Amino acid sequence: MLRAVLGFVFALTLVFGLAREARAAEGEKTVDLYTIGPGDYFYARYGHSVLCARDAGADPSQPTARCYDYGVPDREDFWHLGWTAIRAQPAFAPVIVDERVVLDVFRGQGRSIERQHLPLTPEEAGRLVDRMEREVRERWAYAYHPYWANCTTALRDRIDDATGGKLRPGRITPATARFRDIMEEGLSGRLGELTLLAITLGPENDRIPNGWEVMYTPTGLQGGVQERLGAPIEKLEDRKAVILPTSRAVGRIALFFLAFALFAAVRLLARRGNVRRALFAMGFVLGTLGAALVLVTSLVVWSEITHNWALALLVPTDLALPWLPRRWLVGYARVRIAIAAVLGVLELASVISQPLLPLVALVVLPFSGMLGALKASPEKKSSVAPSAAAAA
Repeated sequence: MLRAVLGFVFALTLVFGLAREARAAEGEKTVDLYTIGPGDYFYARYGHSVLCARDAGADPSQPTARCYDYGVPDREDFWHLGWTAIRAQPAFAPVIVDERVVLDVFRGQGRSIERQHLPLTPEEAGRLVDRMEREVRERWAYAYHPYWANCTTALRDRIDDATGGKLRPGRITPATARFRDIMEEGLSGRLGELTLLAITLGPENDRIPNGWEVMYTPTGLQGGVQERLGAPIEKLEDRKAVILPTSRAVGRIALFFLAFALFAAVRLLARRGNVRRALFAMGFVLGTLGAALVLVTSLVVWSEITHNWALALLVPTDLALPWLPRRWLVGYARVRIAIAAVLGVLELASVISQPLLPLVALVVLPFSGMLGALKASPEKKSSVAPSAAAAA
């Protein structure tokens, strides 16, 4: 009798234990990191990252997960996005998207898709999913920054928090590219954008990111998750677009061409006796660039742009060149050339890390041409009238 009772109690305990474990398993989640390759439009040039959570035990080949996307703006307006970003105003909030929609959209854009299953414990996965759910529900928002706050850094930070800091030590493989290199690589071949970067990016962009910082890009986070968490990469889609070879140096090359073009224009116009017109051409191009740079650095709150040696090379006072007296022009030109030469020497000596030689050329060549033109056309002196001389 006692044996039967004990057996009955044991059976009940086993049944209730299995039921409790089953209920717990029903709430458990597994989380996958999707890394999307670059696209053709501006905001897709650096790729994208998404986290997707599904029930534990669900077939990952079936797109039934809930995906959390932290790269969705509050308004689809290019100028609004740019303004809120440079003014550090929150404009991006997480949203939930069906996994099937995520895959269909990026496949339709011909972009590569890769997946990593995060080896999280049930507790870590639960913390991660709970936080993302709460932030979606509360419409948590952040101000965009290309390095410190974007769709990928948001996922990096949340994975790191959920795992108790497993990503924080950074990648084992050291980074070799500077922030500037990574920024330019994403815009490779795009003349306008790369020329703008060559003027506006200051020396803070010329250091190599550490192991934690390098995970601000989708491929950086992918590599960090692979190395720090041991998550292998599964390729789902290859990029369909034809990738032509391009250069990320075209912006700096364009500044050299502009420098030579201004030099040639000044000498040609001066040779034809149009020194004033040459000054108008120089003043308009260099002064406009200087005024635009001052405007940008006064509006943008990012120190990567506001701390910029280019502010000593491109100055809005060049707009006054056509109206300066001749004796002031010579002194002004010599000062501008001297400042540019000093900064060029400091860069060559590795005292300044920012690549300034294109901007140095943009100052030295036109102003050297202007000095040569002024020497070639000496200032006309008023002659004394013959009658006045006879009267004397």
